[in-house]
Amino acid sequence: MRATINAAIITSPRHRLAILIVVRFPPRLSRYNLCSEGTSTVAFISHSHLRRMLKESPGLTNAFWRETLIHAAIYREWVENLGSRAALPRVAHLFCELATRFEMVGLLDNDTFRLPLTQQDLADACGLSTVHVNRTVQELRKMGLLDWRGQIAYVLRREELETVAEFSADYLHALKVPSPRAIIMAAG
Repeated sequence: MRATINAAIITSPRHRLAILIVVRFPPRLSRYNLCSEGTSTVAFISHSHLRRMLKESPGLTNAFWRETLIHAAIYREWVENLGSRAALPRVAHLFCELATRFEMVGLLDNDTFRLPLTQQDLADACGLSTVHVNRTVQELRKMGLLDWRGQIAYVLRREELETVAEFSADYLHALKVPSPRAIIMAAG
């Protein structure tokens, strides 16, 4: 079975750019959707061109390899999340991961982020029913850890939410981008 690359996108926390590689199999085997929360540019790259670019650029090859390792770690974490965590830590884990990802790209403001999802979307992501997600979010609210109103999520007590979620951001391999001040201090 032959696959083709639909898009290649690379993550850069400084520029809020996400690079995603989508391998497209025949439509009957496709089990994913891709959507954007804003203006996006999508590039279509053939396998032959991508192979040539990777052969000529060890840095690009290493970047793709690193992304592959990070995605493998994320998949392992989600297998554990869906397979062994109860509903409360499972939902809490998703909110912790989202907060961390938004933080990595500078879109977390005072532990608050835009979340244009429905409870059904959250239920699908967590392998739970909508009713169960509703009850779980209500429990997180009662615990004073989280609030989710409309399209805004408020992480109220992050460390405690991370404890409930059994969350450690290590699997996301967050790139620590030094501040401009730290770069200046190190240079001089």
